[in-house]
Amino acid sequence: VSACHSGLAGETFASAGVPHVVCCQQESELKDTAALAFTRQFYLSLAVGHTVKESFEQGCKAVRATPNLRNAEREMKKFVLLPRDGNHDVPVFNARPIREWPKTGSNRHLKPSKSMRGKGLTRSRSLYFGGA
Repeated sequence: VSACHSGLAGETFASAGVPHVVCCQQESELKDTAALAFTRQFYLSLAVGHTVKESFEQGCKAVRATPNLRNAEREMKKFVLLPRDGNHDVPVFNARPIREWPKTGSNRHLKPSKSMRGKGLTRSRSLYFGGA
């Protein structure tokens, strides 16, 4: 439950039988920077095959390591994994290692399309990398 003061909602989900619930302590307001750091690392860890418990711990460590976050240790402790007595030592995704990274054209993203010819590589690069 990705929200401040979400402990009650999290407890409700857990008591309804949801095996893994991440929420914030009921009395806590969560900083956006902490929520973003936790969420990124938590879901990445899940996606590569880590257990829910390992992913939760990685998310907490990411919050603690976030630069320019005041009281990072306190922010980290606001995250809760429910049910507290649940078995979270299970992966959500069955990630398998790959032997070799898929090959792609090394400069494919830097080549201007027909519509971009004459406008320069800088403009085409900004389209691929999120610039304006």
